[in-house]
This record gives sequence, C-alpha cells and structure tokens, in this order.
Amino acid sequence: MKATLTYLVLLLSVACSSPNQGRATQSPDSSKADSASVAKAKSSPATEPLKIPLFNDVARTQKKLATISRGDMRNWHYDGLGWSASSLYEFGSPGIGQLRNNLTLYLESSRQNEVQTLRVKVSIPNMNQKSRAFTQYASTVEKVFKAIGEPIPDDLTTALRRGKPYAKETPTMSIENRLEDGQYNSWVLIVSSY
Repeated sequence: MKATLTYLVLLLSVACSSPNQGRATQSPDSSKADSASVAKAKSSPATEPLKIPLFNDVARTQKKLATISRGDMRNWHYDGLGWSASSLYEFGSPGIGQLRNNLTLYLESSRQNEVQTLRVKVSIPNMNQKSRAFTQYASTVEKVFKAIGEPIPDDLTTALRRGKPYAKETPTMSIENRLEDGQYNSWVLIVSSY
C-alpha cells in the first residue's frame, strides 16, 4: 500500500513538474483544429537544419539519450501545444512527501521532425542528499552532452555541482542552468539548438 501511494505521489509530482505545467488544456471540440494544425505543420516547407546535428532526427536523439541509462524515454507525442518526450530516474532515499530525488530529461519542439530544446531537471525533495543530487545532475549532463555530440563548456560542470546559475551562448546552442520555483529545490539545464 505504501509503495503504491509513493508511486502515485511520484506520478503526480512528475505531472506537476512537466514543462507544460500551467498551460491551458484543450476541449474535445478543438481536436479537429489540432489535427488540422498538425497536418499543416507536417506539410510546411522544410526549415533550415538545426546546428546541433543530432537534434534534426528525433528517433536518433532518443536512442542516443537512452544510452545514459536514466530511464526509458517516453514516445515522442503531440500534446496540443507542442511535441515532447521525457524520462525519469529516481535515486536516494525519500524526502518531502516520501519522494526520492530524481532526474528528468525532456525533449521539446514546436515541430514533429526535430528536437529544439533538451532539458535536464534535478528535483531534490531530500535536502540531506543535496550534494549527491548535484553530483548526479552534473554527471548526467556530462553524459547528455557526450550523447548529443557536443562539447560541454568547461565551467558548466562546476556550476552544476555547486547549484549555481549559468548561461552561455555558443555558435550552435544556448545553455542555461537555473533554479526553478517549486515545493522543493529543483534545478533545470536548458539546451536550445539554433
């Protein structure tokens, strides 16, 4: 019973921390309009390729990220507002609300055939294991950069391990690490390809 309750609380936590949190939901009446929008997007003229080459192929991006062993990536799907996929990995012992610290990877895009943004989020309900959480976060981000075939900026790992804000523009992407407001300490790294 306790395990079931913990699992349900975790699912609620992931749902509430979704990148689409706070966005309005659509009524069934708008599903035809959504279908028309998706069809129009699929038939739109080709756009210039993204500068992170891997992001131009959603399936390959998901496959590469699966190699870092942080949970299975959910299917790429359209939620009425955009395209997305995610995976969740828990570690450590329970903290606030009996939730364990966790890492979530999100892939997001306004277009079906490419990944425009990758997010890596660490949520720390157990602050007694904050140092371990930041170490896991930094290690995961290092593996993510390797998986997507891009060099990680030298000073980024230090910021991740210390829980410090970070922002950098490179010729191929923008990178930002920031604290997210919420019930417990959460940091998110956002990588957006140009």
